[in-house]
Amino acid sequence: MTQPLSLPIADELARRGIRPNRRLGQNFMIDRQMLDFLVRTAGVTDRDIVLEVGTGAGFLTERLCATAARVVSVEIDAGLFGLAAERLAGFGNLTLIHGDALAGERAWGEPVAQAIDRALAELPGSPLKLVANLPYSIATAVIQVVLESDSRFAGAWFTCQKEVADRLTAKPGTDDYGFVSVLADLLADVHFVRKLPPSVFWPRPKVDSAIVEVIGSEAKRSEIADMDALRRGVSFLLTRRRKQLKASLKGLEASADRARRLGEALCKLGIRDDERVFKLPPKVLKVIAEILF
Repeated sequence: MTQPLSLPIADELARRGIRPNRRLGQNFMIDRQMLDFLVRTAGVTDRDIVLEVGTGAGFLTERLCATAARVVSVEIDAGLFGLAAERLAGFGNLTLIHGDALAGERAWGEPVAQAIDRALAELPGSPLKLVANLPYSIATAVIQVVLESDSRFAGAWFTCQKEVADRLTAKPGTDDYGFVSVLADLLADVHFVRKLPPSVFWPRPKVDSAIVEVIGSEAKRSEIADMDALRRGVSFLLTRRRKQLKASLKGLEASADRARRLGEALCKLGIRDDERVFKLPPKVLKVIAEILF
């Protein structure tokens, strides 16, 4: 049974003239137990630096500030930023940023990146974690940046639409299998923690949500020789996901040496060139990207 927060958020937002923005995916987690569960699942301690994307009214933020060494929280909505700034003014370990968390598709916005760098410099050796009730509209993009970031994240624990969780954990040959599935598999260990009903949020979304854990793997990351080549290669192949491999590669200007190396690698992996692209495991897509891109 949900235990809603005592703060009448709907009344407070109405008083300030703020309405939840569906375009921005603003659904506030109002269940105390789930907020506490998310912080516990992330294993937040007084050594951790935590990035939160989507401050909202600050319900999760205040729990993070009470537990972590440093919290960087970012909110794009001016009204919510003002509300959170008032509610969280007593926390000296919080850097609250008004703006977009992302700069394009593959990088943090400059204020966010600078705040992370400052925290890491001031607290050397502290684990960096993402813990957030992610806005639905940017959840996938945020996780891609966490996975590719030069600032190594110890892990990410977050809520998202269940369909995003399904894509992150999708296996080859399924409809949900795509770019983020491959990237997550090659760079991290991903776990579906639990499904969340609409009742733990306000306003209630029309879909189920989930809590997901993404633990970065240095061992996996060390096997990626060229991140840009991996990104370009996997993206190229998966835009042709239903084609046979040989057809999807048609038109690429590969040297005789690269073609030979690719043929040998696929043979060694037991992959035929008439296999459909979306059925190829991440490690096979990685090999193709490394050789051809």
